[in-house]
Amino acid sequence: MLQSKRRKEAISEVSSELGISEQEVERLAAKLASNERFVEQFLRKLDFRIARRVMLAMVGGGLLGALIPKSLAAGGGVICDFVEAEKQRFYPAAVGPYSAIINQEENYVWAEDCYGKTIEDGESEDAGEVIQAGVDYVYSKGGGVVWIREGEYSIGAEITLKPLVNLIGAGREVTKLKLAYNGDMFTAPSDARLNSQRIAHMTLDGDKANRSAGSAFNVYAYRTFFEDLVIKNFPENGLVLKGVNWQGDNTIRDCFILNNGNIGVKLDSQVSDCTLYNVWIGNNSLGLEAHVIFEANTIHVYGGQVSGSIGMKLYNSALIVNSYFEKFGKQAIIVDSSERWTGNINLIGCWVKSASMDANNTHDSILLDATGGNPIRQVKIIGCIFNATETNKPRYHIRENGDVDKTIISLCSFANHQTGAYSTVGANDVIANNVT
Repeated sequence: MLQSKRRKEAISEVSSELGISEQEVERLAAKLASNERFVEQFLRKLDFRIARRVMLAMVGGGLLGALIPKSLAAGGGVICDFVEAEKQRFYPAAVGPYSAIINQEENYVWAEDCYGKTIEDGESEDAGEVIQAGVDYVYSKGGGVVWIREGEYSIGAEITLKPLVNLIGAGREVTKLKLAYNGDMFTAPSDARLNSQRIAHMTLDGDKANRSAGSAFNVYAYRTFFEDLVIKNFPENGLVLKGVNWQGDNTIRDCFILNNGNIGVKLDSQVSDCTLYNVWIGNNSLGLEAHVIFEANTIHVYGGQVSGSIGMKLYNSALIVNSYFEKFGKQAIIVDSSERWTGNINLIGCWVKSASMDANNTHDSILLDATGGNPIRQVKIIGCIFNATETNKPRYHIRENGDVDKTIISLCSFANHQTGAYSTVGANDVIANNVT
């Protein structure tokens, strides 16, 4: 029944594309299926984009015999040659080079290789299977680029990313992937972690109003770039990065991570040396959580903006420069030593605004919490601005709690607090040249 339906749809589509009757489509298909020379002549008379749609419709609708699929094979056949020549005119300006490309037109989605051969196709209700087929195909060839064209793609099952396979959209405003089931959108296991690749230029929407579970990424990753992404509305987390043997070196650049139910960015204890450039982490329950266990394995944050219930929760070393923290229900930053000795955290040239938005204003802008049994040492807060609205003053802008020492607070400006600018307990703290 499905084959019959697809055949009718294909006939109607080709009829519309070519401006001929459905009976003429049937006769044309029969001639194409029996004469390869005629295929070449037919294709060269058409614009490449029309030819591509026509041939895809005919193949998908079962209108062609064994000859045409054979001629579509990579590396041989007239259609392959035609596509290879014509795509140089059309595709480079539109999408650039690729190993596989994902397309969607109305209720039909398909993946094709760089020669135009279909890798996988299906109904648009679950584009995830087609994207997965494209990823698997490129991985089987040793890596490359899976390009996702403009459109909104419904993801009804998790997509397992593979090493050395780049996943690139046409732009975050035009390539949109929307979660359509209760589970993670992208995963990568520890024995096949992401490695030396890019995921870029698209929007990922978790549709949390209609979903009860799922994160955008729950992946093991090494030397992977996440760039120009919008990651929003996931019921659980935005971006969860895991590591093996303290290897990471991942980069998150020019991304918006917004309105996720739990954590915006989570870095586990086996991830090291991750860097965030110009990342806006907004309105998540917790913006960034970093569980890094070696002092040398620093989380670097340059620029960007953070807002939400809690901005950042840091369990070890970090360098945070020129970043903006605004509108918190609780703390902008918590330094937590409950997992291990914690230190070497540097906050340089940042602006922290509007903390403690609960009814009783019981929270602090930055809390150094060493009540979990391990000390906190060598936190440096240099050249930062702390202020708040009159109605949302924090208790303290900086408060030490427990075994905290050797904190440096210098060249900072403090305004609009309730009890004091800072509350320190360390015998060797250095507090100098601040404006309160």
